[in-house]
Amino acid sequence: MLTRILAGAASAVAALTLGLGGASAANAASAEAPEVVTHTVFEEDFPGLIIDRVQIPPFRCPASHPYLLDRDYTREHGVRNVINGVRVHEPGGIGVTIDHSVATWDGRVVGWDYDVLNSATAWFVGGHATVTADCTNDRDAGNHR
Repeated sequence: MLTRILAGAASAVAALTLGLGGASAANAASAEAPEVVTHTVFEEDFPGLIIDRVQIPPFRCPASHPYLLDRDYTREHGVRNVINGVRVHEPGGIGVTIDHSVATWDGRVVGWDYDVLNSATAWFVGGHATVTADCTNDRDAGNHR
């Protein structure tokens, strides 16, 4: 009888230890995910029926989250010519280009400058286009050249 109680206690301790280990592993996994802040950089309503081209303004990630996230969003809604960390939200038929990035001395991308090619063009379609930038404070998760 005492052996069964001790065996049951050992199983309970093992289950508790595994449970705590699992919790700390989950906490470690969430601690490894980079902190990301999303900024809306550009919004425009296109009326349609004409070719309409609009300049996208320059952008820099804020000092608290200085790096564009190194994540490729170009295939989410068709092919886009944008740098990693930039998302385009539109119904289709609006082309967006942002490909002239600005980086730190060690190649971490922090945003983009004004460039005549950084633009959104509606090809005879109407709709609403939004461009967002995901910035992180994790240098290792930042976009780099």
